[in-house]
Amino acid sequence: MINIETAAKAISFLKSRDPWLYTDITEPLRLGTAQECILIEDCVIIKTADTWIWAPFTDSAEREAAELVLKKMKPEDGLCLHHAHTVDQTRKILGINEQLTPCYIAVRLSQEPFDIKTEAVLKPLTYEHTDFVVQNYRMAKFYTNPEESIREAIDRGMTGAFVNSQLAGFIGTHSEGSLGMLEVLPMFRRRGLGKALEQYKINEFLAEGKIPYCHILENNAASLALERELGYLISETSSIYWLN
Repeated sequence: MINIETAAKAISFLKSRDPWLYTDITEPLRLGTAQECILIEDCVIIKTADTWIWAPFTDSAEREAAELVLKKMKPEDGLCLHHAHTVDQTRKILGINEQLTPCYIAVRLSQEPFDIKTEAVLKPLTYEHTDFVVQNYRMAKFYTNPEESIREAIDRGMTGAFVNSQLAGFIGTHSEGSLGMLEVLPMFRRRGLGKALEQYKINEFLAEGKIPYCHILENNAASLALERELGYLISETSSIYWLN
């Protein structure tokens, strides 16, 4: 269990640097879902369910953080790094040769819920929808065990959009706490289903006292446009890198 004082210091340090840019670190700490929190000079490191996330502000802090994470991480752990200037050094220390995945972070600070208007019926998914999600979620192929990962996402709470009783799209949350897994089947696109699904999930976050946030792939223009429409603040640069 993380020391409350350590978590409070980490949150205060990051918010002094930026009030919302590090929400993917401060929210797991605030909500008590982070499993580890390590403070070193000029850096905060956390571990969520299966992901290490850290924000180093100097090269020396980045080296120390990467060396600490290298000792603790498991092969299946996700790695999420803030600040582009540290990426190459981190890859070298961790021995990662794969392509980096640059992302923007988007955070919605408004507490106003949405009045959702949609033709679809929005309701929770169950295990019976596992195969459907595995077959239609574009990122499922990157999971070591897609079926198990999707079942875990259903346990966290996935929502489906049903049109005439047919599952047309879905949304969920990633294991580290960010909103995502949004997918609408091609035949149902351009009907506002993605917007309705995300509005539904944002309302859930607000009802649970959570701050909605997500990571958006740098080249995903459609998602960036949707998040802006939904009132998210979006980082000015691709400041988040996922390392696999």
